[in-house]
Amino acid sequence: MPNSEPTIGEVLEFLRDHMVTKADAMSFATKDDLKSFVTKDDLKSFATKDDLKSFATKDDLKELTKDLTAQISKVGAKVDGLAKLNETHNHEIAALRSRDEWHDLRISAVENNLGMKTSS
Repeated sequence: MPNSEPTIGEVLEFLRDHMVTKADAMSFATKDDLKSFVTKDDLKSFATKDDLKSFATKDDLKELTKDLTAQISKVGAKVDGLAKLNETHNHEIAALRSRDEWHDLRISAVENNLGMKTSS
């Protein structure tokens, strides 16, 4: 029956192949490195799941966008209506000025026919 226990040479060879060397250990974290890691207390200031529930979802934002688009369209329609009223008002003012000028000319003509002096 063969001996199942490893020899000292086999153990030493295994250790040499699998143990960490000093150069390997240099890349591991030190106690000072671990001090800068985030702790549970550091995470207390972050938002929790419940805090995040109050934020809008994609669907909420899509609905809001639809509502805003509808409101903007309504405002645009109102502005267009006001612009049309302004244009009509400007045309009426131009017509009234023209009629006023015509009346002034007619009054001047009547005054001239009557021999009245105009005070201009």
